[in-house]
Parts: sequence; structure tokens; C-alpha cells
Amino acid sequence: MEIKVTVNDFEIGEFESKVISQTSQYLLQELKEPITKSVQAIIQSTINKEVQGIVEEMLTKPLQLTNQWGEPKGAPLTLKEHMVNQATKCLTEKVDDQGRTSDYERNKTRLEYYAHKVAIEAMNTTLQVEVNKAVADIRCSVDGKLKSLLEDALKKVVGIR
Repeated sequence: MEIKVTVNDFEIGEFESKVISQTSQYLLQELKEPITKSVQAIIQSTINKEVQGIVEEMLTKPLQLTNQWGEPKGAPLTLKEHMVNQATKCLTEKVDDQGRTSDYERNKTRLEYYAHKVAIEAMNTTLQVEVNKAVADIRCSVDGKLKSLLEDALKKVVGIR
């Protein structure tokens, strides 16, 4: 930005006022973005520290689980311990062949069910590619052999050697 002041009819006080006004506008314009970014960074840092403290407290502070009437149930656990317990309970729960927790033929854990399902899907995908390649190779081989046999048969019928 260019500061332009003409000193014709101005008195010294007006001149000073005009210089101060334009200089301050220039400085505001030039410093606005860096100051804004700096303030935002300071605010974000403060928020991160506060949130980190709250999250850390929530994960490490023992919580008392209760039943539906608000009576304490079991020993107090941290949120992290509770999450691990729930994940373990879920993955070790017995399920049927469709992954449901029905009362009929629950013969494997949920973890075993999903591991088996993923393995089957991976094998089916890989096997399908290999089967498709084998079919294409067999077709090429059969086509070549069939062509050769037909040529030989036609030569015999026509009498060409």
C-alpha cells in the first residue's frame, strides 16, 4: 500500500492526522493476517491442552458402573478398562454359523467367525482369479488341439497330405 499525502492547504495538525491515519491503515492491512494466524494458533494450542487433559482424565479416572436402578455394579473401572472388557466380551461371545448370538448351535466365537469369513472371502477372490486363468488356458489349448484335429481330418477327407 502506498501512503500519499499532499501538503497544500493542510495545516500541520491535519497533516499529522492524515499521516497517522494512513500509516495505521497500512499497518492494520499488513499485520492483520499474521496477527490473526498467531492468535488462532495460540487459541488452538490452549484448546488442545485443555481437551487433552479432559480426555486423559476421562480415560484414567475410575468410573462406577451401575444397574438400571443406579446401584453400584462391580468394581470401579477406567473407561479404557471398560472398553477393553466390552471388546473382549464381544469378540469371545459364542455365535452361530451366521454370526448371530442365537441360542441354536453357537459353536464358535465372534472373532473366529469373522476370521473364518475373511479367510473364505480372500480365498474365493484369489481362487476365482486362478480358476479364470486356468479356464482361459484350457480353452486356448482345446481350441488349438481341436483346430489341429479338424485340419488333419479335413486333409484326410479331401486327400491332402
